[in-house]
Amino acid sequence: MGVDIDWTTQGAVGPVQNQGSMGTPVPMVAADAMSAITKIRDGTFRLIDYRTLTDCAGNSSSYHSYYDLAIKNGKYIVYSGINYNYVAKQCSGPFKISGEFNISDCTQLTASIQLGPTAAAVDATNWATYKSGILSNCGTSPNHSVLVVGMTDTYWKIKNSWGTAWG
Repeated sequence: MGVDIDWTTQGAVGPVQNQGSMGTPVPMVAADAMSAITKIRDGTFRLIDYRTLTDCAGNSSSYHSYYDLAIKNGKYIVYSGINYNYVAKQCSGPFKISGEFNISDCTQLTASIQLGPTAAAVDATNWATYKSGILSNCGTSPNHSVLVVGMTDTYWKIKNSWGTAWG
């Protein structure tokens, strides 16, 4: 019996964003993963704005920076649909996670996806010309971050941070 999971259909995944000139998508992916956790845990989707993470932890390329901050402080501004104003180090909001874990193989990723969307490092070297369908020209040197939001027996479904025109 196969696994077929799609967290986008369960309301646990927010809208696609565009990282633009931001050097790393990690804050976006970390915020998306935390937003998904709130939906799964509480039943209410709260989009956490990635800019609150960079206000509090800086523009890091490490998920650990953002998750550690949430674990230690449990404070993030929850996006409410209004324009976010940068206020350095003013981190507040109803959010706390209890931990994180590293995934080292497909079996662990499958188990993680069953619990919720999962942040992942991928090799996106050949992705620039991707338009649609299943991408099979994958490399082995991670250089980009995505949120894995679903899976079947034949593919992983991801949320990328290159805007709505990609894919």
